[in-house]
Amino acid sequence: MQRRQSVAGHATEFLLALATTVAAGLLRLEALVGSYGVVPLGTTLEALQARLAPLGTWLHGGRLTWPQLGERAGDPLAYLNNARAMTWFYQGRAREPVFNYVTRWWLERTNNADIAVSVASALFSVLCVPATYLLGRLAFGPAVGLMAAVVIAIEPETISWGVQGWRDDTFTFFFVAFSAACLLFRARPSRGNAALLTMATALALLTRLTALSFVAPAFLLLAWEVRRKPAMRGMVWRRLAACAVVGTVLVAPYLVNCWTTLGDPFVAVNRNTDFYRARAGQQVVERVRTDAYLVSLVRERPVATADTVLQGLTTYPFMNKFQALHVWSPWLPRVLQALTLGGLLTWLWSPLGRWLLMLLVSSLLPYAFTWEIPGGAEWRFTMHAYPIYLIAAASFLTTCAAAITSLSKGGAPAWRRIMGRAAASVVLAGTVAATLLWLPYVRVRETLAITQNAVVTPGWRDLVFFRRDWQAPFDQDGVTSRVSRGQVARVWVPLVPGRGYRVTAALAPVSSGSDSPVYLRVYLDGRRVAWGQLPSARFSDYNFELDPAVVGSSRHVIEFRASRLPDTSEAARGPGDAQVDEGTSIRLRSLTIAMHKPQGGHLRGERDALAARDGPG
Repeated sequence: MQRRQSVAGHATEFLLALATTVAAGLLRLEALVGSYGVVPLGTTLEALQARLAPLGTWLHGGRLTWPQLGERAGDPLAYLNNARAMTWFYQGRAREPVFNYVTRWWLERTNNADIAVSVASALFSVLCVPATYLLGRLAFGPAVGLMAAVVIAIEPETISWGVQGWRDDTFTFFFVAFSAACLLFRARPSRGNAALLTMATALALLTRLTALSFVAPAFLLLAWEVRRKPAMRGMVWRRLAACAVVGTVLVAPYLVNCWTTLGDPFVAVNRNTDFYRARAGQQVVERVRTDAYLVSLVRERPVATADTVLQGLTTYPFMNKFQALHVWSPWLPRVLQALTLGGLLTWLWSPLGRWLLMLLVSSLLPYAFTWEIPGGAEWRFTMHAYPIYLIAAASFLTTCAAAITSLSKGGAPAWRRIMGRAAASVVLAGTVAATLLWLPYVRVRETLAITQNAVVTPGWRDLVFFRRDWQAPFDQDGVTSRVSRGQVARVWVPLVPGRGYRVTAALAPVSSGSDSPVYLRVYLDGRRVAWGQLPSARFSDYNFELDPAVVGSSRHVIEFRASRLPDTSEAARGPGDAQVDEGTSIRLRSLTIAMHKPQGGHLRGERDALAARDGPG
């Protein structure tokens, strides 16, 4: 009886996973046909596509739309050109061969049509669904795998990128497959699992050589975990060494051909430094190796680099996920984000959870250094983290459900252990959050210390600059800004003592139903440094200069005082303005601080409205 129930359970599980994968395929087929038209695979298959594509619309009930896309450009065009010029798999090219080879295979079956590159990416986008299911099942059970796979199947952003012809879906698939192979080998280091690990390693590296960032630590961790098992330690180490050697042999021909043809075995990685240096405004005279480029970032701007990397490993890849799921339910993104955070924290106390955390962090490392550079923050670059996030969310949900079930049956939870782990998790999360909130201030100080322009902008990490004088930051028309709570608003800035500055504030008066002009006075540490009129209700740049004599300590407060009264009284010459209008507020978009040799103390706006004609100096 139990065996029959087990067989039925496995069959149900398999059918649900298969149905999820089929649904993912239908959604991507609809997106592919809607964006690029029917894939030219012969009359019969074209007619079948026309019949199947509307099923995708039935699945999402009209929630998703796919605009028609034009000619390929950028990387998809490069993949097409490489695939058409490909003579054999290990040919030395500036792009790793796996995705090029799959694209070439589809080119041969679509009569050399450009849509082949989209079919290739869509195929791997679909394969990510069963791969996510397998990884979740191996780590935390079938329910976790199924829930994570369902979200990957219906995620609009994943579907959209999946049919455009990028290789990120391919990389995501092999990252998840490698992660699953690691868990299989960890649980049972058999020859079969060693072979799977070897193939997953080679294919991940031949999709992107940057996969070494998670392949190397995974092999080291597998070797480290078995050190306390003398009976099997030697066998596991030999098989791991064999995996590493065979994987290297499978990747080496591509590296050798790149070396002999292009002069650099790692050209597929090193060529990216040209792109990022150019986008960062640097002059690109000759190519720089990736390791030298990263070392230069750390050496020149250690605080800025640390801040960029910490965000790139934590908030950047996390915050730009989940948002597209609002088409299914407006509360779904926030719920999944909360569940994911809970899951990632509980993984700290689970061996398999720590494994997935290691794979997640190490896989994000290559992108953590460059995401702030224009072109380096595209959603697709961290697509591979999405399955891990969703598995974390599903595992936390099942953990909570199991705890509730145990309590309802009269179970006695180990409250001391639970509270201790919860407290440690909160402390760790709080430390990371505090560091993220503190680093912007230190980063601005570092920027000013090396005489570069620093920009202070409102956002979720601005609390160290903007405090109780300001309302919470908000977005309007794509612009994030803060509004002062009253006529006095302060900004804390880390100016370098003894240096002169030119400060540009992007400001706008807040409408209060009055047409009278708004006058602004600016103070540094209680001493007035500029005055003038805000000429319009729109954002304008207002410049004022800070003399080195007034820049004393290393911690300063720039204070803005707004009023609709010109205030020509004698008291206006001092820090305590008289006859002010308490109802006047200002809106600030940014504050740019630049090194400058001051020539005066007047406030200037885009209309050059000087305070000399509006009030005393």
